[in-house]
Amino acid sequence: MSNLQELGEKPWNEGQALYLCQALVADGSITADELGQLGPMVQGLTCEMIDKYGDQLKLEIGQILSNDTQWLSRTQLSCVAKKLKACLDSLQSDYFSQQVDTILQEIPSAFLLHLGEDYTCQRFAKEACTVFREKMAGAELELLPRSSPVRACVREEVLQCLNKPVSALNETDIGRLGQLVCEFTGQNISDLGSDVFNASIPQFCKCRQFHATAGSSLASKLLHTLGDVSDWTGDTVTSLGPMITFLDEKTLLQLPDTLDVKDALLQLATSQSGTDSAASPEFSTNHNLSVVYLKIFAILVQEPEKNDSQRTQTASCSVIPTREQIQELGEANTQWTSEQFTCMSTLTFKDTVEVLGSVTGFSREQLVALKDKAVEAWGSMSNFTQEDISNLKCLATALSVSELQSLDVSSIDSLAIISACPAWTREQQRAVLKRFLDVSGFTAADLGPIELSGLGSFVCGMENSLIAQLQQETIRLAAASLGTLTCSSETLGALKEKVTGILGPMKDWTAAEMSEFGTVAAGASPEDLKSLNPDVMPFLSSTAVSLIPPDRFQVLSVSQLKSLGPENAGAVTQAQLEQASEEQRSAVKEALGIPTQLSTSNSNSNSNVSSHAPNLGFFGLSHATHALLAILPLFL
Repeated sequence: MSNLQELGEKPWNEGQALYLCQALVADGSITADELGQLGPMVQGLTCEMIDKYGDQLKLEIGQILSNDTQWLSRTQLSCVAKKLKACLDSLQSDYFSQQVDTILQEIPSAFLLHLGEDYTCQRFAKEACTVFREKMAGAELELLPRSSPVRACVREEVLQCLNKPVSALNETDIGRLGQLVCEFTGQNISDLGSDVFNASIPQFCKCRQFHATAGSSLASKLLHTLGDVSDWTGDTVTSLGPMITFLDEKTLLQLPDTLDVKDALLQLATSQSGTDSAASPEFSTNHNLSVVYLKIFAILVQEPEKNDSQRTQTASCSVIPTREQIQELGEANTQWTSEQFTCMSTLTFKDTVEVLGSVTGFSREQLVALKDKAVEAWGSMSNFTQEDISNLKCLATALSVSELQSLDVSSIDSLAIISACPAWTREQQRAVLKRFLDVSGFTAADLGPIELSGLGSFVCGMENSLIAQLQQETIRLAAASLGTLTCSSETLGALKEKVTGILGPMKDWTAAEMSEFGTVAAGASPEDLKSLNPDVMPFLSSTAVSLIPPDRFQVLSVSQLKSLGPENAGAVTQAQLEQASEEQRSAVKEALGIPTQLSTSNSNSNSNVSSHAPNLGFFGLSHATHALLAILPLFL
């Protein structure tokens, strides 16, 4: 492929990457050496495709392909780790012990985490303690679900490898642990000496996740080590990173009301907010920023002291939002009261409406106050311009059905902006859609892919009769947009019926098609779900999995559920699990990477360790193991 490198530089999404890899890799059109040029196309590289190369793979391939980390999923890590484990299982026990250091050095840490407790925490940790500790110091434990027992066993095995209690650790030991400190329990943190904890703050600052019990212990240690909060500077706040979120409201409000502290908190809020709002709780790296917003607001907005009579007044307008304050507060604008928004001048509203429209955490009362301010600033809603509607962004969700029906929503560009807001109700979506069709003169059959994509979430307001009128070509070209919708199961079911008119029954959908149409798959009937090939289950979107009604989710087979992959298994809801059988729940846990009694017994009954050393290749490893080790850095 003379243009393979050029293709590898394009920003392909997962569905496109699957199509391309199916064309370029699955049929052997490119060599193993050319895999290093895939770039974003690596998203579409499945374990079945890797199998086709077998022993063609060379160790050098890993060095070529080691720069594609941002494109790879936990599902890819997990499925390749299973293949690696099968190769390791074929090694004779004595031979494994002799070569354990070499094998451990060759396997990237991300795959060590996914090999399971038996290899990660038993064989490797106990037979190659020092090498294991060095590998795990740089491991990203957040690749594993929070409930994975591997996280705890890695921590305990590495601490045991140091051969001393946590209370006896020194600064050198902490340095050797690297990012493993992020997995310290509350008790581990409490046991650290003050000087050692102080030296470890830069490491804790880099943590994206903390152990569930770490919060209160970190807060206590910070206060004990760093002294009175009122003496902290902006540099102190910056050095703590997300740990600052573990301080309680009373403590955090004692921070100095200085510009450097304010800037440090704003920087933290900007870096942490909205990082993975749709992530499963098992993999979430979000932190609670509400107290941080409260302190930012307290610094920027100095409220005057009130006497008893003023405290009884609901809207004294003693504090009036200014343009400068609103523009600097960002998401912390949620700290204003609805009464204070009522007191704001129309000029300030006009100057800051784009900032206010981007805030996601407003209450219903705040949104209504801001909507009323928009009417005060611009006149009746029938006079709102396309620019006004676009600037409102998520403030538009405060409009009632009758108010929405008076808007000029003929511009698909304006609708594309406001449709991205998550708070629209089905009734509001129907009102906006009807208004758009009325003022634009379009019928459902007239809608092209640009209009259908621009409508965004307002498509969820379509009746089934309107969806039936959509053109198949329009559906096909708007697949990427339709695949992100979180409509009702009835609406998704109607859209799914249109898609089957294009692709055929769901049992015949390819992984690329499943990925491209995303959440539309959640509209599948029980019969559709039963017919799905387990091989396509990892390519359902996580949102689609969470949208499948519980009474339909329960028809999925154990084989299908085991094939979900970690991200999708993490998206399974509690309501879905409650209607699943014990065997199905066990399958979901297995897909997540958490061993269960059922999966462990099955694994033990199927194990068959070779009684002789296999055909040896590089460093004495089998050809099959060598091939897998060669490709592993591709998934790093």
